[in-house]
Amino acid sequence: MKTHGMFGTPIYSSWSAMLYRCRNPNAQAYKNYGGRGVGVCDRWLKFELFYEDMGSGHWDGAEIDRIDPNGDYTPENCRWTTATENARNRRNAIFVEYRGERISLADLCADRGASRPHVLSRLRLGWSLERALSAPVQRRGTTQVAYGGRTYTIRQLAREAGLTENTLRGRLRRGHSLDESLNWKGQTK
Repeated sequence: MKTHGMFGTPIYSSWSAMLYRCRNPNAQAYKNYGGRGVGVCDRWLKFELFYEDMGSGHWDGAEIDRIDPNGDYTPENCRWTTATENARNRRNAIFVEYRGERISLADLCADRGASRPHVLSRLRLGWSLERALSAPVQRRGTTQVAYGGRTYTIRQLAREAGLTENTLRGRLRRGHSLDESLNWKGQTK
């Protein structure tokens, strides 16, 4: 029996990982792929046919990306891309409206030379998008936020609410609004 001789190559590893996360309930990533209905087309269950469809576009370091992140792995819905581009196409990617255009927050921050984590944190604090993009990054504890008609640093607001600064920042990082974070009732997200 003749084999394809591609075992251990990067493209074979991509194919194998794709099948594993979509078809093996014991896979750590299964819940985000097979567990939510993302499948692999029947044709691609054989490596040789996957290679026939996708092999010519593969390069070292390429990742397989589904154009529609909710769709299956099929020849029409897949492409090779960089890790950065693949991350921007995830179903949890954040998009914003900026100057009349819908753009990913990651792309906008890269274009403007802004720190995505800082911009995201500022947006969760209720800042306007323009201000969140343009304000310089300050030392920890000096971020200004308006609450209850007054302006506070995160540190001051946390103290006034009887919280540690790390607790308040952690709640905000997990996506809770400023009001939810200050009036905590033990909710989880």
